[in-house]
Amino acid sequence: MNELKRFLLSFMLLFVCTAIVYAQTEITSTVLDETGETVIGASVIEKGTSNGTVTDFDGNFVIKVNPGAMLVISYIGYEKMEVAAEPGMIVTFKAGAVELQNHIYMSMN
Repeated sequence: MNELKRFLLSFMLLFVCTAIVYAQTEITSTVLDETGETVIGASVIEKGTSNGTVTDFDGNFVIKVNPGAMLVISYIGYEKMEVAAEPGMIVTFKAGAVELQNHIYMSMN
């Protein structure tokens, strides 16, 4: 009887651990600039983690995140954005001339 209880307890624990691992959602999205052109190489990071990726040649990215996660999307010359992760979303950057000027100034020194 004790062996049966141990077996059932072990099985339940394994099931719970597996459910936690698969709780992440795969998000596929696109990043565009304000003219509608795709942004290649934009950084996409799950806020508060080191989980991240970059956009491909078509401005698309795929990332696995926890439900309700916030994504931080950035690229030189554009304002950094924080958006809630949703499948199929399209993120449009706004130009950030101040950031670009600061980056150019710092790289010249």
